[in-house]
Amino acid sequence: MIGADSPPAAVIDFARVLRRYRDRLGISRNQLAREVGVDASYLTRIEHGERHPPRLHVVEALARRLRLSAADRDRLLIAAGFAPASLGPFGWDDALIAVAETLADPTLNPNDRAEFSEVIRSIARRWRNAS
Repeated sequence: MIGADSPPAAVIDFARVLRRYRDRLGISRNQLAREVGVDASYLTRIEHGERHPPRLHVVEALARRLRLSAADRDRLLIAAGFAPASLGPFGWDDALIAVAETLADPTLNPNDRAEFSEVIRSIARRWRNAS
């Protein structure tokens, strides 16, 4: 369990993302827990930001049961601290880690975060169009 201090931003982010996907599907926390094979109280603590995100196999089971698109599955994996499936064999290299850490920095001004994101998207479009 997480200590009495505020939980880390990553814990809150995973809780928020998971709850949003569960609510979107309209499935109860108890039903999701039962169908994924975890204890309902464990899932409750995760969604309340009282537990760290679960292990990879549980996150993958949650994504399957929630019928997430590939993009949403990647968002859930990233929120849990795992490399998105779309990276496949590439894994996390130093550049991707730097981008992810910058975007996840809770002290980053929202306007700066938006500008940084737009720069990354612009660079990605440029390289995709060049090939």
